[in-house]
Amino acid sequence: MASAIVATLTSLKNRPRSQQLSLAAGVLAFVVALVALIGVVRGIDLSGVAAMDGQATPAQVQAEIAGLRAQTEKLAADLQSFQADLRTAAALPKDTKQALQQQQSQKLLKDLAERQERLEQIIVANPGKALELALLQRDLENLKAAQQQHLAAIGAAVERGYASTRWVLAGMAVSLLLLVAGTLLKGNAS
Repeated sequence: MASAIVATLTSLKNRPRSQQLSLAAGVLAFVVALVALIGVVRGIDLSGVAAMDGQATPAQVQAEIAGLRAQTEKLAADLQSFQADLRTAAALPKDTKQALQQQQSQKLLKDLAERQERLEQIIVANPGKALELALLQRDLENLKAAQQQHLAAIGAAVERGYASTRWVLAGMAVSLLLLVAGTLLKGNAS
């Protein structure tokens, strides 16, 4: 087998230069076609792009409900603390400064109590409504991240396609030049 290859290469040396260039152009065209075929078969690889999950799982919803309940309990504890502070402040002498502070504290306490009441009503009436805004925000962030990943993957695929096209065109140009040179040498030899 090795001797057959050596004999073929030796016979190529004895051929005219135009045939050698034509043969080189054919081999180069075959290699370029093979590389292009491999590139097409391989295709665009988007396997690195993670799939986006559509909805929250029940465990995530339960965790968010638990978080809202913890916040409600904290608000209730703050409310009780304010009430205790107000009772302590009421026992002090009615100084102007203290009376003003007490009024501010009562206003803050009233606002806090209203907020707690509204939050409890939302959670009790419709727990889904309480979670809706947080879930929408998270879904929007996930969608944004997935779109950025898709754009990056598409950009990389386009860049690979551009590079492959450049190599194929360069190979075709070299093959064409070799064929032209072979034809010119063949014409000059005649």
